[in-house]
Amino acid sequence: MNKKLTLVICIQAIVIVLLLWTLIFYGQDEYETYQKAHEEEIESPLRVAIKDGTSTVQLNANTQKNSGIYTSKLKPASFHNEAKALGTVVTIDPLLEAKTQYVNLQAELRLAESGNSHHVTQYQRLKALNDDDKNVSDISVQDALATINADNAKIMAIKSQLGNLESSLRAQC
Repeated sequence: MNKKLTLVICIQAIVIVLLLWTLIFYGQDEYETYQKAHEEEIESPLRVAIKDGTSTVQLNANTQKNSGIYTSKLKPASFHNEAKALGTVVTIDPLLEAKTQYVNLQAELRLAESGNSHHVTQYQRLKALNDDDKNVSDISVQDALATINADNAKIMAIKSQLGNLESSLRAQC
């Protein structure tokens, strides 16, 4: 008898669920129709208008107060006409190229000066060895001296190029 009772209760539960589902399914359309019929549409006043081709917003005093908007009368102001100046826009490309060339020449100068100091030290060492019983040939000493002279000429040429570049930049400005 227990099984029969359980079976009857299950069937009743299924019937109740089906009836509720049917009620909700058909009642949903009725509810939506009712809501659409009774919807209240709140109309907001039109506050934007166009006067003389300019868009304006008109707010009443309460709206201005609630929004924290304050207005005041315009104060007279004086206008001073400013002087006009004419000028020419100059491209900076030549200046950038000159700066790059100047930096490169300075780097070459430092490199040549450091090489020259090394060659001077080498020349002095070779000269000392040559003076000491000709341990180094005279040609080696002369080659070292020629290298120093070439370095000095290179340093002078770079300094001359730097001076010419500075002069041409001053002439452009």
